Order: sequence, then structure tokens, then C-alpha cells
Amino acid sequence: MPVGTMFVVDSERPQEAIASDYEAIMVRIQRDLLLSSAGLSEDDFPPAWRLQPIGHEALVVDYFQRMAELPPDAMGNAPMLNAGIELLAAALALSADQRPSESAASCHKRQQVIAYIKANLADQELSLDRIAHACKLSRGQLYRLFAQDDDGPMQLLRRLRVEKAQKLLLGAPEQTIAAISEACGFTGERNFYRVFRAATGIAPGEYRAPAG
Repeated sequence: MPVGTMFVVDSERPQEAIASDYEAIMVRIQRDLLLSSAGLSEDDFPPAWRLQPIGHEALVVDYFQRMAELPPDAMGNAPMLNAGIELLAAALALSADQRPSESAASCHKRQQVIAYIKANLADQELSLDRIAHACKLSRGQLYRLFAQDDDGPMQLLRRLRVEKAQKLLLGAPEQTIAAISEACGFTGERNFYRVFRAATGIAPGEYRAPAG
């Protein structure tokens, strides 16, 4: 299986794995809770099921990989954990050719939007309408997906651009600030400085200075 493949198994059944050396993340979820979120019955739950890091399944794999990189105290974040269950439930329902529950489908679509934005951060023309069209949503549906968050979709876009810029400022010292601004989709250095300072409290050059 390709790196990043996720296996979902019923822990009450015997298991055997044959593999070379590897690192893995183990996620344990109560089966009844997962089935309830997926809107499926016990008979619909497969003995073993795999999610590959492609298509809609990649959203689930990526979510749990990112969770594993968070500090231990973040593991107690109930909304984050519930979102993971809903994502997995949606993928399970889709794999069974069933319609996910409303909450699971909403969580899955939300992650699809986030994944699309991340993949297109460098596009300076990325707009609300383009995001909605690419994700097969109306503007109203797109706003409703993020109604429970402090960030709306465009605020999310700016935050993700700033986060990418932070990584490049520290991890790619050979790149100029102008190049980083362009790589993150900012419309010019002035716009980059303004948005970055508003988000972090300091200018991009100051943020990079400790590493230099």
C-alpha cells in the first residue's frame, strides 16, 4: 500500500499484519459511535477497510496525520476529535455507497474546501466564488460550512497564507521575502506585510530574524 494508507479494522476480530518496518498512527474509535455518525448498521461495517491517500479518502488520512503532529494537550480538544469521527464516518458511508449523515457530510465537505484552499494558496486570483464553484457549493453554502468558526472562508484563506509564509520564512532562508509573498498568493509585498503584521504582530523580516 502507498505511504499514508489508513486501515480501519474491527478490534474485536483477530488481526494479523505482514509488513516491513514502518511508522504508524493508531486511532481508536468506539464502533457504535462511528456507525451512528455514518448512519450505518452493524451489518454494513466491513471486517477490514482501507483508505488510500487519494480523492475524498485523502481528506481523512491528512486530518489524522495533522492531528498526530499536534502537541499532546491538543488531543483533549473535543470539537477536533468529533470532526475526525465525522470525517471517518462520511468516508465509511461513501465507501458503502450510502449517504452520510448531515453532520458527517458537512464535516467532509468542510475539509474538502480547506484542502482546495491549501492546494491553491499561490493563486492570487483565488476568490470566494472560485472556491465555491470548485467545491460545488453556492456562496451561501460555503459561508454556512464555516458558520461555527471564528474564521469565515476568506479569513481562513488569509490565515492559511500567513501560516505558509511563516513556514517558508523559517524553513527557506534562501527565498526572498518578495518570492515568499508571491508563493503564498499575496498581491504584492505591501499587502503581504500588512496581512502578516496584522496576524502575527511583527513584520515578515522580524519573524525571520531569529533564524538568521
